Amino acid sequence: MVNAKVIAVAAVAILVVAGIGIYVTTSGDDDTQKGGFYSWDPTVLEVNGAYSNSTPSLLTMLDDLYEGIYGNLPSTDSIDINSIPSEDLWPYEKYVTVNDDRTLSVRTYNSSSTGKTAPNAVTSIESTAEKVVCYTAAYVDTIYNILLSYYEEDMGNSPKADARLWEIVVGVSSDCKSALESDFNIKVPSSVLIFDLGEKLVTYSEQLANECAEDENIVIFMTEYNIRSTNAKITEETVNSIENNTNGKVKFVFLLSNSLSMVLSNTEMIGSILGIDYTEEFISDALVDIYTIKSEIKNMALQEKYTVYVETASGKAAGSGNLITNLLTEILDMDNIADSLTLMESKLSDEQIINSQPDVIIFYSNDSRTMDEKMRVPA
Repeated sequence: MVNAKVIAVAAVAILVVAGIGIYVTTSGDDDTQKGGFYSWDPTVLEVNGAYSNSTPSLLTMLDDLYEGIYGNLPSTDSIDINSIPSEDLWPYEKYVTVNDDRTLSVRTYNSSSTGKTAPNAVTSIESTAEKVVCYTAAYVDTIYNILLSYYEEDMGNSPKADARLWEIVVGVSSDCKSALESDFNIKVPSSVLIFDLGEKLVTYSEQLANECAEDENIVIFMTEYNIRSTNAKITEETVNSIENNTNGKVKFVFLLSNSLSMVLSNTEMIGSILGIDYTEEFISDALVDIYTIKSEIKNMALQEKYTVYVETASGKAAGSGNLITNLLTEILDMDNIADSLTLMESKLSDEQIINSQPDVIIFYSNDSRTMDEKMRVPA
């Protein structure tokens, strides 16, 4: 087992990292005597699960996880994207192509998608979108992050990005609004139309088509889950009907993110659809950050990898094939003790976790259990 003291980032009980909602706890002598998961003195992190989604905030989570596990972030000041060997650049695919006639060919999904593969369909968008509708908070956060970078502003002091965001985003689902305000600290103004999923989704989409499509190009961003045949909340026939009835001025784009590469692809694609060219610099900065982190960990020449266990608020283990474990295993070079499990569908027994004694344990911040309950302290 790796000595937990090596990866302790502070002698304090709780440390707030970078304001994104990662908390680092290090147990002391009194805590180890409690038993449960405390007994081997692991480093314990709490993360905002909302950032483990298709949003550039995932990259901030990566930086904060690095700091919580390894210490201070390495500087990127002396590194340029052009100086990184091509084989060391984090790979990602382009999901959008600008054609000679300035139309966009966008890679997306249709009802035959499996939920775990690359985009399996292409939609054509005649020009950049004047307005968008989002069914998922992460897509609004992506647009916001793109605008923050474009205007060179920081969250909390971003008048230009704040104003432009709600000129672009004209409608969100009620679940999206709730998540934006509770998880992303983004206030949705009263000017934005709020609607429900389920039966009202189709009605709203048709209303949007009738009211807005005459003069403006509108893109509706939804998750791939919304059209996948086994879980469809909106049918492919409805999508085709709305797009055809508006002469292509309303377009649906379905997104999926099971890896950091897909998040980069989606971010670049959303920026292109909005006509914001700054995403190229944004992606370059992200690739430099990833390269620097991976190089720094490699240079540490650790005798063995740190082990990690991630548990959701429902008590399930984060296995392979999801965003947070993709960061931990592929970039932060850790071994996930639940890697044999799929996504977040299964649990490890307490005995399995205790026998594995992971060096790092990660919980989600929306977990209502006390820390002692999460750490399995005997009653």
